[in-house]
Amino acid sequence: NLALWGILGSCALLTILAMPESPRWLAQRGDSSAAKAELARLRAGDCSAEQLTLLDLCNGASPRSYRETKLLDYTPSLVVGIGLLVFQQLSGANAIMMYAQSICKSAGVNDEAAATDAVMLLQVVVTACACFIMDKFSRRVLLGFAVILQFCAHLGLSVYYHWSGDLPSWLALASLAVYIVGFSLAVGPIPWLIMPEIFPTHVLGRANSLGVAMLWLTSFIVTLTFDSLADALGGDGVFLGFALICLVGLLGIMALVPDTRGKTPEEVCAELRGDAREPSLRAL
Repeated sequence: NLALWGILGSCALLTILAMPESPRWLAQRGDSSAAKAELARLRAGDCSAEQLTLLDLCNGASPRSYRETKLLDYTPSLVVGIGLLVFQQLSGANAIMMYAQSICKSAGVNDEAAATDAVMLLQVVVTACACFIMDKFSRRVLLGFAVILQFCAHLGLSVYYHWSGDLPSWLALASLAVYIVGFSLAVGPIPWLIMPEIFPTHVLGRANSLGVAMLWLTSFIVTLTFDSLADALGGDGVFLGFALICLVGLLGIMALVPDTRGKTPEEVCAELRGDAREPSLRAL
């Protein structure tokens, strides 16, 4: 089995050789011909208008100034991007996955493993559906709706574990399903989608690296402390805590996450910083 996964991983690694460079990244370094060629690879139709904006970016490019730009120059974007990635874990994703079999067992499901597989299948299906609706609504609206679902799911699980003897078992299963829908619809994918929308290309790599580090650090902390918290507070207390975290996260999303539709990263950065325009970059 390990050998098979190793072969699959190696095949996936080889696909990197066929990946195109970012046209914006090339344009910001003044390589107009390569930028136009890569853009043509990524577009099925006429991209002449985009090529013109790439040329405009090339004409104003200053590679040295990009290298000297500090990540902290984009502190508002960091608050939004890193905050969403950290919230993704603090909202209880790993806790729900770890507790899934226990939830199914307490709900009277005979085959907990099969029930857990069904939960994973639901996650795949909802994530696939999210691909078709992701650009029909603003990131803030989708995130807000998904976090409300997560809040309701955690609250339902808290109520179920507090009065487990008096409530129907379907409440636990329904809460589990609602949480998976909320996570797969927006809280899981949108933090990764919004990062290139709120950071210019020349700092995106550093921002993503910091985001991944903070996400896995938060995941490690949640995983490390969940069992101890469950023993100390009980299932009702733990899920009530996650519900409160979701409530705080909802308020933060409504207050801080910008609407990125139809805007360039530079325009979004300027909006987050309260500037009339982004002074150091030309909009693309």
